[in-house]
Amino acid sequence: MRAGGRYLLMAGLVAGACLVAAAAINLAVDPYGFYRWIDAAGFNAVKPRAGQQAMRNKVYGIVANRPDVVVLGNSRAEVGFDPRSAAWPPGANVYNAGVPGTGMENVAALLDLAVTQGNVKTALVGLDFADFLTTMDDEGARPPSPATPRATALGFAARMRDAVTAVLSFDALADSLVTLASQRDPYAATITAHGFNPMHDYVAIAATEGYRALFAQRNIENARSYLRNSLHLEPSTPPSASWAALARMKAVCVANAIHCVFVTYPYHADILELIDAVGLWPSLERWKRETVAVLAGTDSNPAERIELWDFSGYDAWTTEAVPVSKTGSSSMRWYWEAGHFKAALGERIVRRVFDGDAEPFGTRLEPANIDADLAAIRAGRDRYRAAQPAASQAIRNLVQRLRGR
Repeated sequence: MRAGGRYLLMAGLVAGACLVAAAAINLAVDPYGFYRWIDAAGFNAVKPRAGQQAMRNKVYGIVANRPDVVVLGNSRAEVGFDPRSAAWPPGANVYNAGVPGTGMENVAALLDLAVTQGNVKTALVGLDFADFLTTMDDEGARPPSPATPRATALGFAARMRDAVTAVLSFDALADSLVTLASQRDPYAATITAHGFNPMHDYVAIAATEGYRALFAQRNIENARSYLRNSLHLEPSTPPSASWAALARMKAVCVANAIHCVFVTYPYHADILELIDAVGLWPSLERWKRETVAVLAGTDSNPAERIELWDFSGYDAWTTEAVPVSKTGSSSMRWYWEAGHFKAALGERIVRRVFDGDAEPFGTRLEPANIDADLAAIRAGRDRYRAAQPAASQAIRNLVQRLRGR
């Protein structure tokens, strides 16, 4: 064999050996949490890069866990409901399939996937007002998709693509090395084997910069989002993609005898004030009315196991004051920032809807009480503004400042 041929052969063997070694490391470390064949504390249990593949992480998590209780929604659900909380029914196998930034179509597709695993008896679904807003004209609102979103597919082709991403790529190797180096970092971001994001990275930010900085940054982001041109509620008749996904989830739960509890997220008062300041409060109320109408039963199909709970009002929890001080003692019990509530508040929601907790937190919505609920929230808004005028005015000042740019 010529020298050039031997060189190419050796180069090929070395490249092949490197690829095999990288694949072995990636399989063992599993930086995105797809496979979890090894899940050992101090080795790879903390997965700081799992959020980069959040949807696929949850798809594989559903299949691996085959939960009988599944939590669905966006990042608010992912960080707000801890599957290991004692508030869940005893012995429940709970998996949190919340995915940051996802919309209702993918939420519905994840429910479909969980149902195919054969164990789901209960679903807790977080509903976000923002997911039902659009910048398009009503006539141009995105129609429902006839097919399951590719993001939740788990056929042979999808598994092969995932293997390339998570096992055979050098990007995955770099993320595996980051994973190994992060195991002793108490503030490393992670997604647990049960799909929960404990927000360890926010603990560090809150300790160094303070909760006021977290709130200020997120309030600016939310205000800019709500101030987009022509933002308004998607039409429910004929249904847009989000409304159709909501109706499909109801139908899936009824058909499979699943106890499905839909909850509006407990937005901090800052978000409620922002919604009002940008002129979207009438749309918020209409969204709740139309959600009640979509999920309500009929005489022929009472949908007795479908519930809708409203936690998006002004109460002792959602009006938690934001501390001015940056010191560690100036912590917040219920919120990371205005849009993301802590697992402690999520636990109260779970106890309220599943255990019948008598605390005056949240209201089960039905056609007969939606008017009273909306009126009570408006009254709570008035009380909040009287009690915390500076906090309310700060949001209005923010909106005026951003509108002036």
